[in-house]
Amino acid sequence: MRAYSASTVIRRTSKDVLKAFFEHENCMTSVDFMQDKLYEIQEAFRLLKESDRMRIESIMRSVFVFANGGNATSRLFAEVKNYELEGECRIITDPSASEKSLYDKAFLVYLNYPEIWKKACFFIDADMMQNRFWTRYTNLPNMHPRTDKASTDAFGKAISDFFWEKQIRGNKFHVQHEQRSEKEHYYLVFLSDFSNTYDVFEPDSNEMVSRSESRTLSMAVIFDEERHTLEINAHGGREVYDTIALLFSSIILVAELDMQQTIISNYRLDQLLLPENQLMPMPEYGVMNVRIASMKISYNRGNKRRQHVINLNSPDDNLYEELSLFSEDKNVSNIHVRSVNIILGVLLHGIMTELNIMVYEKSCNLRSASDELRLIGSKYIQKVGIDEQQYLNLF
Repeated sequence: MRAYSASTVIRRTSKDVLKAFFEHENCMTSVDFMQDKLYEIQEAFRLLKESDRMRIESIMRSVFVFANGGNATSRLFAEVKNYELEGECRIITDPSASEKSLYDKAFLVYLNYPEIWKKACFFIDADMMQNRFWTRYTNLPNMHPRTDKASTDAFGKAISDFFWEKQIRGNKFHVQHEQRSEKEHYYLVFLSDFSNTYDVFEPDSNEMVSRSESRTLSMAVIFDEERHTLEINAHGGREVYDTIALLFSSIILVAELDMQQTIISNYRLDQLLLPENQLMPMPEYGVMNVRIASMKISYNRGNKRRQHVINLNSPDDNLYEELSLFSEDKNVSNIHVRSVNIILGVLLHGIMTELNIMVYEKSCNLRSASDELRLIGSKYIQKVGIDEQQYLNLF
């Protein structure tokens, strides 16, 4: 994803939508959005009080994420569409919606559906955590998770006690729970981190001060009742992951977790190095076409381990010709796939839809997709052998 820029958000948003947004936030009320030129609107934004600009930018950053978020964007708009079918407000289902930019639509969701927006921001914060810190456990007990405050507080307290004893941090905690779908539960756990000194400018002044702060250490715990999986994003390695999984099972599921039967499941990406394993359409699941858009690899060159990203921008680009440049004597055993971007052309309800699947060694972005697309994508990557998850029958 591209880096956030306030000027990009302003430039890509229609003036009538900008007008509605800034009026809602009670800012830049003297600006004539329909008559002023773009540079005049940007100059007015620059002249905002810093405290106001910081508040506004926190919203604009989320708009930027959803306007460039792929699956997360589609899921947000799908949820709004389902809601609009029963209401009077029309943002996504209106015939003119196709003429609006993704920035327009994201702003309009924020303005008209604050509850949907708030939950979507919660989920995107979890989904965008660093990919290398995800771990997935399978074969969890088939139990309905507890979501009451007493249980989530007990879960947070147990994690806090563990970190406080092991690492002398995390003595304060906060846990948020949200249900994303009927069977998918998100628990975000926030602990107090080590104290550090930060140099910051005071809002609305040029004074720079140094502050000692204990910021938050964030982790995500996602439980899927239907698939019996637990995905954890946390820092600290295997001991931390196992401890969180055991605490989750005992406190939230109220069941004993047998670590001998529970499997840490990864994604098998190295098989894609072989031409005989190239991805093919599966019309029986609605996958009408498929292509690899990019692949990140590591490989040996001399005595060093190097990394490279292969971008396949055209259907005529040949992945295996590109890979041959990094193999030794056409032997791909020295190459390891770190991640792959798979684009599926999915026929859903008679309409062709693009599903963007980003698969890493220990995580996959399918959790951000709508329920229907997530199911199709899950079936596909399991059928082709990328997802080796056991104890799961999606078919």
